[in-house]
Amino acid sequence: MKKGCFISLIFLILIQGISKGQDTVKPSKLIDSILAAHHLVKKGYQTKDASLLLRAAVILSENKVNVLKTEPKAGERMMGSVQTQSEGIFDLNKILNDAKSMAKGDSKVIEQITEMENQSNFATLTRSLASPPYIKNDRISSKSQTSYTVFFKKGKIAEVYVEGDGTTSLDLIIYDKNNRKVISQKNQKSPYVYWKTSYSGSYKVLINNISTIYNNFLIIIN
Repeated sequence: MKKGCFISLIFLILIQGISKGQDTVKPSKLIDSILAAHHLVKKGYQTKDASLLLRAAVILSENKVNVLKTEPKAGERMMGSVQTQSEGIFDLNKILNDAKSMAKGDSKVIEQITEMENQSNFATLTRSLASPPYIKNDRISSKSQTSYTVFFKKGKIAEVYVEGDGTTSLDLIIYDKNNRKVISQKNQKSPYVYWKTSYSGSYKVLINNISTIYNNFLIIIN
């Protein structure tokens, strides 16, 4: 009897350790790189600094991502379902063109931009949407939810990071194809979760905003 209780106690401690680990683990290097590019672009436009835009473009060119347009469908957005184009803050062509305009005759910066434009990896800026990473700037209204359907292959470590604008806390919940909760992190300014996929197919990524204020956020799915 004592032995059974001891084993149960060890099992409980292990489960609690895993649960705590989920809260303390950091996003992957790829997500960190995309976040760095995102912040560089924002700062570059704010300060009209061509060199910051150039640094962001280099990072984005080295970390191929799928920039997605949302397709309204009863409040749900599909990721990986249709071919989309780059847009806004992650449009590499736009970033480089704007950097040229900001360079104001700085021959060194313009030379670097031209070199990047001539590279073969800029011929096609979007990958096949059959697999992550996916990225999107979006907005969630007050007291509302928004969701995305994402396709993953079996046995992969999947991760989702949501960088909120800091005005409200958000809930991030992952559901499987049978609408069963896989994992979640709630009441965070920038929630993050990761898990090992148990099948090849669709998962639903749900973001919940219980606040009375809307939230502009960046979502990265890898």
